[in-house]
Amino acid sequence: MSNRFSRRKFVKFAGGVIAGSAAVGSAPLVNLLAANAQSSTGYKVVGYFENWSQYRQGGGKFLPAQIDPSLYTHINFAFGIFGYITKGIAPNNPRLTGDYRIQPIEWNDQTVLYPEIQKLKLKNPNLKTLLSIGGWGFNDPQDPIQIGTYTYNLFSQMAASAAGRQQFIYSALEYAQKYKFDGIDLDWEYPGYQGRGGRPEDFANFLALVREFRTAISGRNFLLTIASSAIVPSGVPDQYRSNPGSYFQWLAQCAQYLDWLNVMSYDYHGAFPDDKVTGMNAPLPQDSTPKGPFSVKNTIEAYLAAGIPNSKIVMGIPTYGRTFKVSSPLSLTDNGPGKSYSSVGPAGISTVTPGVLSYYEIQNRISSGSLTRRWHEPTLTPYAYNSQTSEWVSYDDTESIGYKTSYLIEKKLGGAMIWAIGLDQFQSGFPLIKRVKSILDNPALRPKLPSYFVSGGRRYNQYSFLCTHNSFANSDENWTAANQFNTITKQLNDGVRALMLDIYNAEFDSLLGGKGVYLLHNFNPNASFPGINYALPLKHLYDALNEVVAFLKNNRNEVVTIFLEDYVYPDTNKLKEELDKVTGLKELIYDPDNNPNWSVRVTGEWPLLSEMIEWNKRLIIFSDKNHNNLTTKIGVAYDRNYILQNFWSLGVGGTDWDCQSRWRDGYHYQIVPEGTPYSQWRYADPQLHPKVVEKKSALFLFNHFRDTPTRITAALDNTYDKIMDRIENRCCNSAFLPKEKTTKQLPNFVAVDFWQEPVLYNNKAANVVQELNRRWENKLGCANR
Repeated sequence: MSNRFSRRKFVKFAGGVIAGSAAVGSAPLVNLLAANAQSSTGYKVVGYFENWSQYRQGGGKFLPAQIDPSLYTHINFAFGIFGYITKGIAPNNPRLTGDYRIQPIEWNDQTVLYPEIQKLKLKNPNLKTLLSIGGWGFNDPQDPIQIGTYTYNLFSQMAASAAGRQQFIYSALEYAQKYKFDGIDLDWEYPGYQGRGGRPEDFANFLALVREFRTAISGRNFLLTIASSAIVPSGVPDQYRSNPGSYFQWLAQCAQYLDWLNVMSYDYHGAFPDDKVTGMNAPLPQDSTPKGPFSVKNTIEAYLAAGIPNSKIVMGIPTYGRTFKVSSPLSLTDNGPGKSYSSVGPAGISTVTPGVLSYYEIQNRISSGSLTRRWHEPTLTPYAYNSQTSEWVSYDDTESIGYKTSYLIEKKLGGAMIWAIGLDQFQSGFPLIKRVKSILDNPALRPKLPSYFVSGGRRYNQYSFLCTHNSFANSDENWTAANQFNTITKQLNDGVRALMLDIYNAEFDSLLGGKGVYLLHNFNPNASFPGINYALPLKHLYDALNEVVAFLKNNRNEVVTIFLEDYVYPDTNKLKEELDKVTGLKELIYDPDNNPNWSVRVTGEWPLLSEMIEWNKRLIIFSDKNHNNLTTKIGVAYDRNYILQNFWSLGVGGTDWDCQSRWRDGYHYQIVPEGTPYSQWRYADPQLHPKVVEKKSALFLFNHFRDTPTRITAALDNTYDKIMDRIENRCCNSAFLPKEKTTKQLPNFVAVDFWQEPVLYNNKAANVVQELNRRWENKLGCANR
């Protein structure tokens, strides 16, 4: 954190946040129960109070008495310093003291602000307070309020000798006891940072400092925490920048002696020298820069990979925004991140810092109409802009903070840290901090994270998706023989993530349409009215694909799969021409045969769903014909190379509920004899890629529909109990997988007609998919509950 705001430069590196991981030993057992306050559910809520917020104008003045202590488990007072007497204390004689003893910054810290902070314990007896020592400005040789000019190297000097460390530690303990603080928070930004008083030995010396501090408080009810960087600071030695994992492993060594780390998971982007375009201050699942490494998720995963215990990671949440003055035009349709900018945004009336606005200043501008709020789905954060003034702001609001809080619960972290209390909209009751506290107190209130984000470590073939059979034939568009109620767009918006499409090529003009690839059934190429025998009206394949592309562009974190029953084959060029008509399609297609990032054909394993989203390869198209045997590569995969599939029909009258394979000798099916080796199963189609067989990574498309469906038959067939019974007792028994060789494979796709049927709540195919994903997440087999 800084004496004004947290402002940091970061090193950027390819390939993500960390390059390695290492476990560390557990922390010494110290009885800190009395000092270690918790919320009702065990989570910490740590809020920083800025002692300079007392000077803000324009309704922004903020004092300890305005704090609602019920919202916090811990309050950190920012800041104390050491080795220097400020102008606030000695207006005519600010000076270095020549020692490492703790000093106040403001003239009224000791007489007014400290006592007011401690009085909050009368309203919340469980509240604990800590003095935070340091801050960004303390180590900034160009500090605008002229503290860092004199103090920027004091941390490094103090930590370099045992005598200096001992003097600092015992002065901190004495000072904390005198002013009734329950702990010390060290905010050295950052050890080893060249240009900010750092040197390479700082890493070993800081570790010695926290180890000796822990020894000094052993057996006391006293807390020791630090403020820690979100990613590797750019000024540290090359060994940490070239191997980022080693930096987090160093933090893990420090964590042995700390109660927790306040992770400054914000300031990823701002009007900083190395940021050339606008970006998000605190992007959650991924960077706002394509393929960039900066996100809260990457930070937390780096901490965890280094061996830092979940409970010691307290995730930072900002109550302010970063602002820019963009140099490119902003419009209703083009206003997101990634725009070039000419300068920082204008200062707020209260915070008076160019490039930064408090949440209340942002909300006031939105309410007055001078900023327009928009949502950025890829980062799960909002932004706001003014097309007339070219002002652009990245910030967090109650919606994005809900997701962040949900994420820290998902990762079982120690809690949330707020920078800063007085930057929330305190005039309206602290809506951001209340949002954090309410969710932590009652996790049932947390918003649902996108499925890929909840389990970023799961591969594409470790999810189940709802699939619609004959997705194009729908009542909304007046098809003569409908299999679904709604358009493809409506299906996708309602949660369908896989589509089955039958395609035919028309080589002539007709009264109903011209040449091209159509969505049809039973096409008679010699008929005057193509498709008249089943499934009017006509619709081109590119029309349907345009709907899919539009959905994916509007929903950056979703993945869609398409299965083609392909009667265009063997004319691959015709199919290619149809695909080429769809703007933006190629950039979205993930080709498991030829993708340069990850080839399933070569590795035998599917990429992580989160990786596909990061690459923006979020559409997979399978065909039941092998276009890859031809010269032209169009990105359409052959389904029998990757997919296991049960027979497509429930039989005459819907009475055949067995789960036999669709494929035998190219088309027919058989029940697999019990005891058949895996390599000879008909479900392990001889045309499956060998690596897919080896890795047991074939997808399972579960077909569940009749030859001639109606809404009534769908309501009868599509109940949760019937579908689950078929999966568990037909597809998972020896008729599907030999008992002694079972892979406990769950269906990846559940394909049905009229997917909304039956209308009874929690009793349809979508609920089956939900249950299957629960089992994937908990690593349960298809017959394990």
